[in-house]
Amino acid sequence: VNELRHELEAPDQDKEKISAEFGDLMFMMVNFARWHGIDAEDALRQTNDRFERRFRHMEQGLKKIGKDFK
Repeated sequence: VNELRHELEAPDQDKEKISAEFGDLMFMMVNFARWHGIDAEDALRQTNDRFERRFRHMEQGLKKIGKDFK
């Protein structure tokens, strides 16, 4: 995380370095999941599903009051 933060805070940001550090972080998280018996893809899928349900709920609430996200 610190290495990613360092690249994000660099005055001359390099997208390739940021991407590499982000990839390292994702790799570490997937490995962490594996060691703890978690299916990383399933966990991400569940999170996406929760996000979508919450987003749809907000959309419906806004529609009820005659507004949208714009």
